[in-house]
Amino acid sequence: MADLGNYPKVFDHPWPKGLYVSYLSVFPCGPRFLENKTFQVFYLTKNISLNTAHELLHFLFYDYFEKKFPEISLTEEKVWILSEVLNFLILDLPEFHAIFGASHSHPYPNHISIIENLKPEWENRKDLNSFLKSGLEVIEKK
Repeated sequence: MADLGNYPKVFDHPWPKGLYVSYLSVFPCGPRFLENKTFQVFYLTKNISLNTAHELLHFLFYDYFEKKFPEISLTEEKVWILSEVLNFLILDLPEFHAIFGASHSHPYPNHISIIENLKPEWENRKDLNSFLKSGLEVIEKK
């Protein structure tokens, strides 16, 4: 088992309490349901651990975002886009490659330019909140 003390701490925030349940699905998409902490993983996914980490990060992101930015509705599309971009950036860190044996190399095609725009700021970020604010600004301009 990897020593998790060597991995970057992105969120200074506890995991939302509750039972998280993953369902295998015959559909090649991975919806998640914040209200009951469930998500689906396509049964033919090559790296189910990486896919599961991606979906679990959504639960942490949305709980964090709701508490830090209560004035912004979680249902806004820009928040979903930001969650996908942040998941890509987190899971693309070399430290997570060591855990999953792969990078999260398949972002949504329409998010690639946002990721490219935000990646330098991500690599030089001072704190998560300022990065998230910048991310929302970049998304709003696209």
